[in-house]
Amino acid sequence: MNEMRIIDATIDWAKGEIFEAILTLVFGVVLIIIAMFLLKFATTQAAQALVIPLFCIGFIIGLPGAFNAYSNQKKMAQYQASYLKDTVAFVHSEKTRVEGFQSLYTYTKYLASGLFATSFIIFFFLQNKNWQALAIAMVILGLSGLDIDYFSKERADIYYQIIINQVQ
Repeated sequence: MNEMRIIDATIDWAKGEIFEAILTLVFGVVLIIIAMFLLKFATTQAAQALVIPLFCIGFIIGLPGAFNAYSNQKKMAQYQASYLKDTVAFVHSEKTRVEGFQSLYTYTKYLASGLFATSFIIFFFLQNKNWQALAIAMVILGLSGLDIDYFSKERADIYYQIIINQVQ
């Protein structure tokens, strides 16, 4: 592998993170828009109960998406500067950085599983529409986390393998 490959892979990885973050932001905005439509047009108690949970989940999903898109855009210039300054140090710092967040993917699976289990219990055993709406929002949050990490982990694994090949 040539030396330029690692910085190209780094930039590609960052662009993938930006794309994913933008999709996450859009999904959060869509949830907020749905909540606004429900606020305006919902006539049933169940639909009205979804308004606040969807607003909250929309912000919980959308704000990190906006932040990640912005921060990864800024990081691309930093990656290039670090690479040009000292390629070997850059590769080792990237290896350490990627190893540092790899374990987070496992935590997301546990968190999502906990959200699903709790949602199931709330939805089926509590007959209150507000609690059931919260359960639906928790499922949306859990699925969003799994979806985000599903694609992010694949990109991170590919990027990490390129780093490992560069170190060897």
